[in-house]
Amino acid sequence: MRPFNLAQSKILESSYCRHYLDRRIRSIALIVGLTVLLAAGSSALRTTIRSRASHVRQDLANTQASLTQASHETAAAEARSREQSWLEQLADGSGRWMNVLDSVLQCVPPDVWLSRVQSSDKSQVVSVDGAVASYKSLSAFSSRLRRCPTFTDVRLCSTRADNVEGPQIISFSVELQIRSASERTRPGQTPQSGRVPRVGETF
Repeated sequence: MRPFNLAQSKILESSYCRHYLDRRIRSIALIVGLTVLLAAGSSALRTTIRSRASHVRQDLANTQASLTQASHETAAAEARSREQSWLEQLADGSGRWMNVLDSVLQCVPPDVWLSRVQSSDKSQVVSVDGAVASYKSLSAFSSRLRRCPTFTDVRLCSTRADNVEGPQIISFSVELQIRSASERTRPGQTPQSGRVPRVGETF
């Protein structure tokens, strides 16, 4: 039987404990190192995510600003288009009205005075109010209006002789039907007679 050496056993046990302790220390150090690396990586990842999120929010804000500006520009363009269309319609209507007014004025004899000329686009009718010195002048005025290519017919609406001192003044009101663009002047129209029609009768 081999004799038991207590000193050698103690030395071996001390060496084993030191080796075991070194292994534990290295394991702990490795765990601590991995934890530090993971913490650093997590912090960097969070920083990267925050940075990317900030860029995404900035891009989204820029996109929204661009969309808002585009919407404003579109609305402004539509407003300009509507304004241009309205101006064109106004110019067309004004030109048409000036043509009608000029046609009426060219038919006015020297002894006829006009007090009102009103146009209605819906009914294509022009109402003319004025005064004359005699029924003969009124007939001459109506004959000129009838011969004017702008109008299709002339209707006497009312006449009134004003009782004032001096020459007699006759107030009148007539309606003129505006000729459409598709209509043409009829050739060979018979000349108008010199009589004054009754109220409501076509000249």
